[in-house]
Amino acid sequence: MNRVNENGSSDLPMDNFGYEVEFSDGKRIPDEPTNCKTEQGDHQTGKSGSTWPGVLKSFTQEAGVSGVKYIGDVNATPGRRLLWLIIVLLAFSGLLYQVTRLIMSFAERPINVNIKIEEPETRPEFPAVTICNNNMFLYDNLVRLTGGVSMFTALFPYLYTLFSVDGEKIANFTSFLIPEDADYGAGQNQFTFIDESAHSLEDMLRSCSFGGLPCGPENFTKVITNYGICYTFNAGKEDYAHKVRNAGQQYGLQLLLFVNERQYVAPRSNVGFRLMVHGQDEIPNVASYGLSLSPGTASTIGLKTTQISNLGSPHGNCVENVENNLKYFDGAYSLSKCWVECETDYAVEQCGCRYYYMPGNAAYCSPYMLQNCYFGKMNEFALKADPCKHCEEPCVQTNYGTKLSYSSYPSTIYSDLLAYSVSWPCDEALAYHLMDLSSKEALVIFDNIQEFIIERYYAIEANGQNISVFLPSPEFHSIMLNALVNRLFADSFENLHFYALLRTLALLNGNKNDDVNSSVYNETKDMFTAIYTNLSADPWSDLNATMRGVFVTWNLTSDVIEHLIDSLFQEYYVPLFEEVFVYSYGKTAEIRDNKTAEIRDGETNAICKKYMQENLSKVTVYFEDLKVNTIVQQPGYHSFNLVCDIGGSLGLFFGASMVTFLEIIDFFIVQFWMKKLSKRENK
Repeated sequence: MNRVNENGSSDLPMDNFGYEVEFSDGKRIPDEPTNCKTEQGDHQTGKSGSTWPGVLKSFTQEAGVSGVKYIGDVNATPGRRLLWLIIVLLAFSGLLYQVTRLIMSFAERPINVNIKIEEPETRPEFPAVTICNNNMFLYDNLVRLTGGVSMFTALFPYLYTLFSVDGEKIANFTSFLIPEDADYGAGQNQFTFIDESAHSLEDMLRSCSFGGLPCGPENFTKVITNYGICYTFNAGKEDYAHKVRNAGQQYGLQLLLFVNERQYVAPRSNVGFRLMVHGQDEIPNVASYGLSLSPGTASTIGLKTTQISNLGSPHGNCVENVENNLKYFDGAYSLSKCWVECETDYAVEQCGCRYYYMPGNAAYCSPYMLQNCYFGKMNEFALKADPCKHCEEPCVQTNYGTKLSYSSYPSTIYSDLLAYSVSWPCDEALAYHLMDLSSKEALVIFDNIQEFIIERYYAIEANGQNISVFLPSPEFHSIMLNALVNRLFADSFENLHFYALLRTLALLNGNKNDDVNSSVYNETKDMFTAIYTNLSADPWSDLNATMRGVFVTWNLTSDVIEHLIDSLFQEYYVPLFEEVFVYSYGKTAEIRDNKTAEIRDGETNAICKKYMQENLSKVTVYFEDLKVNTIVQQPGYHSFNLVCDIGGSLGLFFGASMVTFLEIIDFFIVQFWMKKLSKRENK
C-alpha cells in the first residue's frame, strides 16, 4: 500500500520509468550514489540502464508482449533465451505477413453483391427499340441521287470502298483508288448522301402494334447510328413514353418489317435487319450490340430488366454524377455517348474530319480522306489497349437482358389465306414475279415507247404550230428529248408497269377489267397525271432546271424564260405525256395479260409464300415478367473489420492488445525523454 506524506503526495522513490518503487516489507529503497559509469560502462550517461542495451533489457522486462521477457532474462540459460528469441522473431514475422495481407485486402476495396428480385411499384416504361435495315442504300434512291443508272454504275465502287462494314471485302472494289477531288455529288456531304439514299420507315414498316393497340411511323424517330440510318421506337419523347401494361407477347411491341431485297445495293453481304433494345438516354451501338433478324422468320425477343448500382471511389471507377458533362450530347450521361464522343475527338484530331454518325461541328470526311486517313487511323484507335479511359459506366444504370428465339414465317396456310383474301403482300409478290417473267418484253416495249415519243414530240401542235416551229432550235429539242426519254417517261413507264402488275391478283379474283375508260383505268390515269405533270415536282423539276440552263445561255430575260417554259409545258409536254400514258398503259396491259396466262391455278399461293420468306420479318419484343433484378454492390471489407483482424493477429501471435501497443509507445517516449534530459545534465 502506498504511503502518502502530509502534502498528499507519495514519498516512495521512482524508478527510471517514473513508477514508484517499494520493498515488500514497506521499507524505502535507500538512495544510492550515482556512478560516473553505468554497468555497461557508458560514460556519457549518468543513470543506470539508460544505454540502448540497458533500454532493451528494460524493455524485455517491462513489455507486456508474451515471450519477450524471456529473451532478456539474465537468469535463464543462453539456449533458452535464444529459443525464445527465435520464437518471437517467427511470431513477429508471421504478424507482419498477416497484417500486410490484411492491409492489402483492405486496399483492394473488395465488394459484396446483393441480388434481389422486386416487383415495381408502378408500371415500367418500355425501353427504346432501334431497327436498321442491313442495306444502307436503296437502289432507286441512289439512281435518283446520282443522275441515272449509268452514273450509278460508275460510282458503285465508291460505295464498297467507303462503307464496307461487315468484314467481307471484294478485292476489285477495295483496291479502288479514290481521286482527291471526289465528292458525294452536287450539294451533298457524307451525311446527306446517306440520309437521302436510305430506306424510308414507310417502306420498311408494314404493320405495328404495341400492347394490342396500333402504332405507326409517328411512334418512331429517325436516328443516325454506326450502322446507318435507323428508326427508334419509343425514343423518350414526352408525348409517347410508352408504359407496359403487363408481361407477355400480347402486351409487347409487334412489328412486320419489309426487307425489300430487290433494292439491295451495298456494302453489306447479309439480308435482314439489326435490332437493339436500349435505354432512353443511350446512343444505340447497333453495329456491336444489335441482334440480327432474318427474313422468313418470326422472332421473339424476351426482356428482363436489371438495375445495377455500383460503388464509386474508392471501390470502383464508375460515374456517380450522371449530369451530362459531354460536349456533343444532351440528356443524362451514358457510356455509349462518351465512347462516340471519344471516337469523334480522335478522328477530328487525326484527320480533321468526322464520319457520318459522329456528332459535332467538324466537316464530314471527303471520300479521299476516308480512304487515305480516317479508316487507317480508326483501325489504330481500335488496337489501342484502352483508348477512352475516361469513359466509365454510370454507377446506377438499367440494362435489358434479351433472349432471342425464332421460327419459320409464314406458314403455308397463312400464305394461302393471304392469297385468297387478295391483300398485300401477295399482290406485290405476284407483281414482282410477273416483272421478272416480262423483263425482256418490257425492254422491247420501252424501245417502242422511245420511238413513239420521238414521233409524237414533233407531231403535236398548239395554235397550228408544232414544237419545231414554235421553238426552232434543234439543239434544244435534242437535249429535251434525251431528258424526256431517259428521265421522265422512263420513270413513268417503270412505275406504270409495276402498278398495273400490282393489281393483277385483284383483277383476276375480282373479275374486273382495266380497259380504257374503266374505273381502274381512270383512277390510274388521274394518279399518274397528278404525279408526272407537276412542273415543280420530280421529275419535272429536273427538266425545268435543264430548260432554264439552256435559255440563260441565249441571254433571254427572266420574263421571257418563264413565258417559254410555261408555253412549252402546257401546250406541248402535257399533251405529249397524255398520249404516251395511253400508249404505255396499253402495252403494259398486253404484257400483263400474256404473262398472267402462264400462271397455273394455285401457283399464286406459292409465289406469295416465297416472296414473304424472302422479304418479311416478324418480330415481337416483350417483357417476360415485370420483376426487376436489382444488383447492388456493397463494401466487402470495412475499416472496422481491418482493425478487428489486426487485433486478432496480435492476439494470435503475441497475446497482445491495443493497450500493449500503448505500453510500448509509452516506454519509448519515456526513454526518449530521459535520454534528452540526460544530455542536458551532461552539458
